Amino acid sequence: MTERGDTSWYGDVVFLSLEDLLMVHQDQLDRYGGQAGVRDQGGVESAMNASRFWMTYEQYDPIDLMPGIAAAYLWVFATNQYFIDGNKRTGAACADVFLQMNGYEMACADDEIYRMTKLVAKRYLSREGVLEWIRDVVTPRM
Repeated sequence: MTERGDTSWYGDVVFLSLEDLLMVHQDQLDRYGGQAGVRDQGGVESAMNASRFWMTYEQYDPIDLMPGIAAAYLWVFATNQYFIDGNKRTGAACADVFLQMNGYEMACADDEIYRMTKLVAKRYLSREGVLEWIRDVVTPRM
């Protein structure tokens, strides 16, 4: 990860930089296998702005700020095929890393993250549903 991620837009909220995202993606491929490569570079760059878009334009309760941004990372990568392989894993890992960079964590088992990510990828769970789930499992890091 870059030392502080990208804080250029919103003060105290630390977003993943493009470099962070690519490192997360490569880490997922190294851990679990898959073919490296980007299928849609423009899509990757657009997806990186999804979290900022959510924060800027969506109506949200302030308590949902961090879960909402994490949900945006998970949703946009799990429902699209920007990479050759590892899109769902990258989405889940980006949500988790974003929360950690901002002092939070998902207090649930890896199996639950896997199951929820599969539901998102199959579009059985809406972005609002992802937000609700993350809101329920996110806690401040100790």
